[in-house]
Amino acid sequence: MTTTTTTASQRVTGALSGAVTSARRRVGLVVRSRVAGEDAAERRQQIWHSDGERWNSPMTRSAA
Repeated sequence: MTTTTTTASQRVTGALSGAVTSARRRVGLVVRSRVAGEDAAERRQQIWHSDGERWNSPMTRSAA
């Protein structure tokens, strides 16, 4: 019975994690659109890939 409970718990945790990831992505896209406008991808390119010295570099995503 312990094995079944653990497996069910893992499924619930996995589903919840997927839902949180999905919600986080949707919120991020809304915020990005409101801050950078509808041409957010173009603004990103302009900001991060233009020539010149910078104080910060673009963030890279981890493979987590």
